[in-house]
Amino acid sequence: MSLEEDFELFLKALQNATSKIETHYFQLPVYGKVTPIYRERVYCYELYCHIRDFMVRNRNTFGNQYVLGGEVDKGGHVIRKECEKAVKPDLIVHIPGEMGYNLAVAEVKPITATKREICKDLETLHCFLSRANYFGAIYLVYGESKRAEKTFAKFERMTHEHLGDFDNNRVALIWHRKPQQSAFCCLY
Repeated sequence: MSLEEDFELFLKALQNATSKIETHYFQLPVYGKVTPIYRERVYCYELYCHIRDFMVRNRNTFGNQYVLGGEVDKGGHVIRKECEKAVKPDLIVHIPGEMGYNLAVAEVKPITATKREICKDLETLHCFLSRANYFGAIYLVYGESKRAEKTFAKFERMTHEHLGDFDNNRVALIWHRKPQQSAFCCLY
């Protein structure tokens, strides 16, 4: 399979995984609070488990060469020299020890993210696409808010500004609005 086909398959794995995330991983209930809160790490760990499960169950189709990594610290790695800031993306799909088989890098943020947080994530995605030979980048936004459509438009605009130079088939902006529903691609 080509990198483009592998990336497409990974996007399907990710969308399949989002449909399995239950409410308490989507927004964490907290004792003493009426409204549950977004906790990116809780969401990402659950997402990671479901993606890994999909990859293991579909090894014959997806291939068993790729490894899913969560928050892999690139300190001391050659990429660290290429990027100005420390980079530790939420998810990467690659063949460890190889630079020619870097399939996907993903950042995840709740809909409530600040402009500064969004910029940091987009800088990381840009670095991995342009300097670390990753084929594709995914920005996954999850959650709802009173002004969700307007807020998500900010993610769309900023993603286009930071990653618009790359081929459309290499960048995906995905919105996972509600628990136990599949996320959908908004820009790809």
